[in-house]
Amino acid sequence: MLMKKIALFSFSVAALLIAGCNEKPTPTPGTDDNSGNNGGEQPEKPADVVFAATLTEAGETDAIIALSHDGTNDDTYYGFYTSDLTASVEDAVNNKVDELKSTVSDLASVLFKGKTRNAVLGGLEAETDYRYIVFGLKEDGTVYGTAGSCDFTTAESTALKYTVNPAWTIAYGGKEVYQSMLVEIISVTSTSSERFATAVWTASVVDEYGIQAVIEQSLSDLTSEEGWIDYTYTESVNEMYMTFEDGVEKIAIVYGLTEDGQPTGKYAQSEKFLPEVIETSPEYAQWLGNWVLTDKAELSLPVSISYGAEPGKSYAVKGLQGFSDVVDGVLNEDGTFSLMTTDCGRYEHQKYGPVNTWYLGKYYNETAGKEFFITGQYPIFTASVLDGDTAAAVGETITLSDNSTVELVGMAFADILLSEQYEGSVLTYANPNVKLPCLMTKAAAASGAKKASVSKNNKFTSISATTNQLMKLTAVAK
Repeated sequence: MLMKKIALFSFSVAALLIAGCNEKPTPTPGTDDNSGNNGGEQPEKPADVVFAATLTEAGETDAIIALSHDGTNDDTYYGFYTSDLTASVEDAVNNKVDELKSTVSDLASVLFKGKTRNAVLGGLEAETDYRYIVFGLKEDGTVYGTAGSCDFTTAESTALKYTVNPAWTIAYGGKEVYQSMLVEIISVTSTSSERFATAVWTASVVDEYGIQAVIEQSLSDLTSEEGWIDYTYTESVNEMYMTFEDGVEKIAIVYGLTEDGQPTGKYAQSEKFLPEVIETSPEYAQWLGNWVLTDKAELSLPVSISYGAEPGKSYAVKGLQGFSDVVDGVLNEDGTFSLMTTDCGRYEHQKYGPVNTWYLGKYYNETAGKEFFITGQYPIFTASVLDGDTAAAVGETITLSDNSTVELVGMAFADILLSEQYEGSVLTYANPNVKLPCLMTKAAAASGAKKASVSKNNKFTSISATTNQLMKLTAVAK
């Protein structure tokens, strides 16, 4: 899910000491100062203009350099900074002039005038050595005078520094079955009580953006979720993730944070690893991955299909209605995929008491003029591959206990109320869901991995205030 944010920091300005200096040139032999005159008349030599660069102040990312020379106000010159302190001033000037001649069509437009001026630098790196060089340059590209230079170091960064925490060790632990689905295990060993969270990223993303960027993105993703504190820890833990994409290198990261969601800058990371491979048939493997369900009304819903408790036969489907509850899927003998009704567990509702959450199919009752849920274990839809990236999902025709048949036109999570006073009623969730039939389209894999922690139903706040009568007929099992 990196996409990836790069944090920007604002920095205070602090004065630093000047690391360089400027000197007058030694008089040239043959001049009036050191003539070696044998009585002959000498040609007049133009006065040498001496340039000086003096550091005024420097911060983390900026600096001010005072420039001056002992020539006239009409003398033109140029200045630049570099982090290459190994090259001589003369070589640096020659390289810069070559660059200007090849990139600037009108040198006069970039040259300085005036005996004094300030060069204001920005975009520097904190705690970095630089050299500013000023030299005489005419409009025709001729270099003259004696160049001046000043070495300086930008201030120490006040930004949070990310450092490895020796108290944490993180490693990939392979695949395990948990609550009817196959999950990836990320194991963290902690010898301290510091709070932490984990994240798993594609290794190439970490290499490209750096550890700080992926930690900041991970923290942003974590704290945007309701109840995020439940997914932080202060002791060793085995955390579960949805199955990773086969053949793609990953890196697991543990990072520190405070109770109010602020980073501490401490972290540890695993070695790069390839996820454990489960050998399955091509027919099974074709349904694994991220999909988008789109119905005739063009409502789209992203879902993920991963290994179920029986790899090669069952699947775990997450993302339906935007929730993280796992819904069961199966591979049929003909290679098609079926989404099954699923008992998602029980919880205590603050108003209606005990509730059993199910994922169920719905049919339209023409007499009542509305849709009804049907309880029981049955396939909600069956999908057939149209090509490698798309599939058509069609609602099943269900035989009810009175031998009548109905065609399923929808599906959704439903909370069946168990108290006697509400018997036969169901709470529905406001989150929209696709209608049947629908189109399934394969989507690209995300850079960040999703945790497989089973959601707590009492976190759902989108329960509709109205109750709908539950159809009491039960589907006949195939």
